[in-house]
Parts: sequence; structure tokens; C-alpha cells
Amino acid sequence: VGLYANLLGINLNNGRGNSAVYDLSGGRLNLGSGGINNQASKSIRIGNATLGAFGNWTSTKSITLTGTGPLTVDTLDSANGTTARNISLSGGITETAPTGIIKVGAGTLGVAGSISYTGDTVIDGGKFLPGPSLTSSKMIVNAGGSLGAGTVTTAGLSVVGDIELNGGNLALRVGTPFDQLDALSVNVVSASTIEIVPSQQLNVDDEFVVLKYASLDGLGFAGLSPATLPNPHYSASLIDDTVSSQVILKVTGADSLIWTGSDSSTWDVNSTSNWKLVSALPATTSSKFYDSDVIIFDDSSSVGNITL
Repeated sequence: VGLYANLLGINLNNGRGNSAVYDLSGGRLNLGSGGINNQASKSIRIGNATLGAFGNWTSTKSITLTGTGPLTVDTLDSANGTTARNISLSGGITETAPTGIIKVGAGTLGVAGSISYTGDTVIDGGKFLPGPSLTSSKMIVNAGGSLGAGTVTTAGLSVVGDIELNGGNLALRVGTPFDQLDALSVNVVSASTIEIVPSQQLNVDDEFVVLKYASLDGLGFAGLSPATLPNPHYSASLIDDTVSSQVILKVTGADSLIWTGSDSSTWDVNSTSNWKLVSALPATTSSKFYDSDVIIFDDSSSVGNITL
């Protein structure tokens, strides 16, 4: 109660079948890669406490929220304060009294399984992934926070209840498969963004339905804009399909790269300008390589041996 603990993991499936409860009331628990495994006779109860990480970890055990205060989940590495970590609560989340979740810190929290907590999900930092279905909790996305879809490992559809956007971001993976949020209502309280994260090479005129809604309120579609893409060689626009009540992201530009080796023989990511843009030909405009770039080796470079 009220303590600060660092554990590599919690092994509930330790060969003992006795009933037992791990009760975290207040304080903070940081876990490493061991995470929390499942055992039917054991249970995890949390109230007014913080879960953190010094490694990426998963819980396959259902977690019960006690209603004594919100569960705060901080995915910024508790040891070095710089690494964004992934926490996956895949065993489900229940409650004994209305309880919410607050997501803070760089990194990603994903939930899945049977989820029935009814308090608000407040996303103040990093990304929250609601899994296949989370309709019992209103999601409030504040500046610095991002709401995605699917799970930590897999892009996909998330059916959710109400979303409130307060300067936050919808961050959705696009490719095959791609993320999609299917919401009851979306209230755009202040200007917010939709960001795509390419999981494969994209083509001009590719379209992805990233958000479906029953109602789009507040500032509405006018309050949404595409965020700057992590790969600057792509550009995109948003389309409000009011007939089908959905927001479509359309790829409007996709540039390709030609290998030059002008700086070195190293092929790295977002570091060395050993490429040139096809769109600038015949001029030479140097560029770095980014994930999901389309690349060309046309024998125009004298640097034929490449270091990965």
C-alpha cells in the first residue's frame, strides 16, 4: 500500500493453485519484461495507483479496478526516463466500482479481452489502443495524447463509445491491415489531428477509412486536420464522407528515392543523406531514408557496396 516497487514480473502461475489476491492500493509498480502471467485462482486488484515499465511487458491476467481512484499507466521507461515502452493488458479489465484510466508518458498502452470499466479513459501522453471493443468508457484525448486502434501487435478495427478530442491526436496505422476507429460520437472540443503511420509502402490515391462515427460534434470535421507524417515523402488529406458518416484519409503524394551514396556507404534510417528525390530530377535533391520509402537502385552511383 502506497509503496514504490520495481519487479521484473509477477508470476501467478507458479505451480500453486491456492487462491490469492495481489492488491495494489496507492503507490507505483514498475514491471520489466516478465509482465504478469495468468492463473485462475489468483487475482489482481488495483486502485488509485500507477503502473509503470522498465521494459515492454504484457499482462495475460484480468485486472480488477477497485474504484478507490484511477489507474494511472505511465509507459515512459521508469529507469532511464527516455525510452518509450509498450504495456499490453490483454487479459481484460473489470471493476468493482466506477474507475477510470489515465494514460501518461511516451509509449503505448494497449488493452484487450473482456473490458467493462466505466470511468473515463484520459489520454494525456503517449498512445492508447482500445483493442477490438471498448464501449463502456468515454475516451478523452488531450494535447500530447494519441488514440489509436487495434492492439500493440496488430492493426485493426476498434469499436468504441464516445470520443472527446481536446487538442489530441488520432494515430492510426495504414497499410494491410490498417487501423479504424468505429465510434458512437466524436466531440471535437478544440483543433485536433489525425496522424497516419504507414506500415508499408503507400501509393498516391490510396484511401483508408480511419474513423466512422454516429455523430461528429463540436468543431466537427473543420476541427480535424492531418498531422505531419513521420515519413516526409508522403502527404495526405482528410475527406469527410457525410453520407457514410466516416472520415477517409487519402494519400495525395508519395515520392521515391534513388541511391547515391554521396555521404557514405551506409543505409540507415532518418540519419544519412545518401539518397536523392525522384520528384526533383534532373536536379539532385539529397534526402534521408525513412521507413516505408520506395527506393530505386539504378546503377547511377559509384558506391555499390552498401552497409546496412
